[in-house]
Amino acid sequence: MNPMQPSSLVARVIPPQIHLTLVAILLFAEIVYSSRLHMLFPYLNSQPLVLGLIFAISGIYAALTWIDGFASQIISFLIATSVVAGAVYNSEQVTNLPNKLSTAFQFAPLFTFGVFFALERVALAEATMRMVVISTTIYVCSYLIVVLLFMSELMPALYLRPILLTDVERGDRIFVYAGAAAFAWYYWFGRALQERTLWSMILATFCGVAILLTLSRLFISCVVLMTALFVLRFSTSAIRKIALMILGSSTLLYTFGFIDVSFNPFSAFSADSSGGARAIEYDLARHLLFNSPLLGIGVHQSSYELGFVTGNYFFASADLGPLGVWLDFGALGLCLFFAASYVSCQPIMSIPQRFGWPLFLTGSMLTAYGCIAPNLFSQGGALYFAMIFGFSAARTGTK
Repeated sequence: MNPMQPSSLVARVIPPQIHLTLVAILLFAEIVYSSRLHMLFPYLNSQPLVLGLIFAISGIYAALTWIDGFASQIISFLIATSVVAGAVYNSEQVTNLPNKLSTAFQFAPLFTFGVFFALERVALAEATMRMVVISTTIYVCSYLIVVLLFMSELMPALYLRPILLTDVERGDRIFVYAGAAAFAWYYWFGRALQERTLWSMILATFCGVAILLTLSRLFISCVVLMTALFVLRFSTSAIRKIALMILGSSTLLYTFGFIDVSFNPFSAFSADSSGGARAIEYDLARHLLFNSPLLGIGVHQSSYELGFVTGNYFFASADLGPLGVWLDFGALGLCLFFAASYVSCQPIMSIPQRFGWPLFLTGSMLTAYGCIAPNLFSQGGALYFAMIFGFSAARTGTK
């Protein structure tokens, strides 16, 4: 079946130029949000605008693909919406703190899978991936410049305070959009290996240095691991198994603490400020899950608000990998997270491999990194899960 056939409502209603314009807007808005750049301009009320754009574009494509006869997409969209909205509602019931439905919009990148499903159906997946390369490359190069200016004290910390992360050992460092940085690195590293052009080697170097300057130890380790597996020519099946094994092993480790309450997987790293904070968060999360194992405690507007409930001034469930997903979305959300992790290690055969390999390695890296940062459901990588899921579903043609 020709994906551009006239019977396709998505192809008839939206010309290719409009598709690509919407994709450009979506990618720009998503990078602004997921990199936390919107936080630099709080007085512009930029977050609702950015998230509204992402959600509106996702909703348009979900509706069009449903009218086209692909009910599976609208069902997936409704399931995701119900789980997130349910978590927002549950937070009020469990904590007795007011919450807003707009809290659910922070997960807007997660709902974009319908966009990529439609783009694959109208044969625009390759053009979309070119735009992803451009947007992520611009982001990583900009990130590198800002980090170097900050490190050389040419850019005051005052201007960057909303996107600064601080701990005792590493000092101030700038938050990085993990998924975008990893994708740009894998793309340009692959180009440098294959083409050996000066341009590709320069951009690969820029991306590699930017990732090292994040000072995020586990993120760097996961990126390096997937890079090594790629260089050593491991099969996609082997890489997938390794990524899932890392996630599965960490999950078993977290769950053991529910059998032996004296066990805390982060206690070995408590001398480190980051490890010590996670050790405290683990104990608190375990206590909360004992009280509400099926539903968790829901999603809150910020980590500071949840701190009022836990007694810890800052409580980030996203520090606890799958355990954090369980805490936020309950048992159903945890099952969906594991399903999303499995999907994210899926190689995409319908796009050229110069894009397919970077996307596959990014998904596998995010799966492995999910052992401590569930970015497949959050700012750090939800778009890449949505991309892989959308392209894969379109390739199977599931109604």
